[in-house]
Amino acid sequence: MIRHYKDESIKYISKEIVLLIHLFRYSKLEDLTKIQNNYFSRKIGIISHYLCDYTCYPHAYRKTYMGNMREHMLYESELNRYSATHEFEKLEFEMLKVSNDSNLTSIVEEYIEKIVSEYMYSEPSFSNDLNFGFLLAYKITSFIIEAIHSYNEEMSYQFI
Repeated sequence: MIRHYKDESIKYISKEIVLLIHLFRYSKLEDLTKIQNNYFSRKIGIISHYLCDYTCYPHAYRKTYMGNMREHMLYESELNRYSATHEFEKLEFEMLKVSNDSNLTSIVEEYIEKIVSEYMYSEPSFSNDLNFGFLLAYKITSFIIEAIHSYNEEMSYQFI
């Protein structure tokens, strides 16, 4: 199991994102079988979990070692309660552009780093954790779907 610290898992997550795109690049997402849809959804969930942890105070500031585990769990429990009434702010951040670049993993990694860096400059708060976590997960999920659609369109042009 790979730990949920950005420094230890960002390469793994970036590769998982690109792998998911490549696995489904010639599939129509609306026509997936139940098994394919379950796999795709599970992978998106795992990726989103890691991304949200990158913008969650205990993970971002490494408050998870033995002396702080209780503090970590308490923080996440309070964050969960807070989230029930949280109103998300619309954070502006450019979309990751779909590209056929052979170095896509590095591009994805740099994009994640950029958003996490922006988060680290913000004041630690439940609100920032939720806003940046949602932003990052949303932007990456949108990128995955757009990339798959882009490959799919490319494929259909090849058969015309």
